[in-house]
Amino acid sequence: MIAYGKSVDDLAEIDITFLAHTEAAAYHPAGEHLLAIGTSPEGQYGLWLATNQGEEPLLLAFDELATMSGPVWTWLGEPLFIAQHTGGPWHIHRVELNSEGTLEGPVIVELDLPIDMLMPARYDPIMLAFRTGGKSGVECVDGAYVAVNGIDLPEPVASLTSTPIGWLSTERLLLMTYPEGCDAPGDLWSFSAGFCPGSVYGAFPLISGVDSAAAREAAPAPPPPPDFTGIIDPGPA
Repeated sequence: MIAYGKSVDDLAEIDITFLAHTEAAAYHPAGEHLLAIGTSPEGQYGLWLATNQGEEPLLLAFDELATMSGPVWTWLGEPLFIAQHTGGPWHIHRVELNSEGTLEGPVIVELDLPIDMLMPARYDPIMLAFRTGGKSGVECVDGAYVAVNGIDLPEPVASLTSTPIGWLSTERLLLMTYPEGCDAPGDLWSFSAGFCPGSVYGAFPLISGVDSAAAREAAPAPPPPPDFTGIIDPGPA
């Protein structure tokens, strides 16, 4: 892994690799730490936490019967990751430290279909958008669709091939649908969960015939850096 200097005038590359093999990584919102999935020089595979200089590596989660992917932070600074369990379902786990000082990885989503593209809402730790039935790294997959943790999306978006684009607020999610398949342009929609005062539950079309889209929103103040001091045993995922 390569990081760059902190300013425009300091763009020197810095090798921050701390694993023998790194599959995926994600910076903490405060920018001082990162999550990484991979294998240590000693051969331990799992989800790791390190500083943004690749120092002080800490094993957060591991499972000998699962392949991990999709590391991401919520905007409260909670680590999330995907686990594909051998011969079993796909899970989304949240890493947390319990009162006994032991790390745990409780399951917050369980599905039989593949999961990718985790997108936590910035102001609500419960709201988590993701894609199921897709393939990691592919923008559109026929038959894959967007899901939101604990909330049913309305028709027609619920039955269309779709991809999450990003959150605009606590409960407004942009997504692309592909009514004619991934080889044709998509349609941009806004989904509202209807939780906030004055908001209405539903999916609302915005623009048709879109080749690509992105969501941009002013980020909130970052949470404090992660603090997993006092851990007794990282334990399995």
